[in-house]
Amino acid sequence: MSYLNRVPTLLSIARLPIGGLIVLVYTNDRLLPFSIAIGLILIALITDVMDGRLARALGVTSDDGYLLDGLGDRSVYIALILVFYKQGNVWGGVAWLLIFREVAIYAVRVIQVEWSLRLLKTRRLSVAHAFFIRMWFGLVIAKDGLTLVGAPTWSAARLVEVVGVSLLVGALLTGYLSIYSTVAPRTRSLE
Repeated sequence: MSYLNRVPTLLSIARLPIGGLIVLVYTNDRLLPFSIAIGLILIALITDVMDGRLARALGVTSDDGYLLDGLGDRSVYIALILVFYKQGNVWGGVAWLLIFREVAIYAVRVIQVEWSLRLLKTRRLSVAHAFFIRMWFGLVIAKDGLTLVGAPTWSAARLVEVVGVSLLVGALLTGYLSIYSTVAPRTRSLE
């Protein structure tokens, strides 16, 4: 295997330490660490877009690559949930539900031999979950950034809170429905 064929995997794996670094530097009360965290988040987004596209272009897609891509995504998602909890942007119970979903979806994928077949059936729910969670992440980051640079009026607006709660509810519903849709056929067959 050539070095170029390994680049998609390296891009996926790169998000693992990026998640840890985000936890270490993200703050909503100092501009420099916040800016560094935003840079790390942007790098994570770029590697997330590029790993799959590059793997498809090189013809090196695999179940292992898909799992590593998702693991990289989970690293960044969990890091953001942790820092948002630490900063007071999300209640502890909701943070736990979001993190547990990330762990559970991976447990299901690792345990079930036919997970890749079932994934096709739950793809729309997973895409919807990713949309809701990423929009919520973006809203919280924008709110933190605007507050940091002195625009607290917008960030405290009632509409922003309602949109944030709606995005969280959407993320939780689609996230847990995707797990249920993946596990339910298996549990019915065991009865």
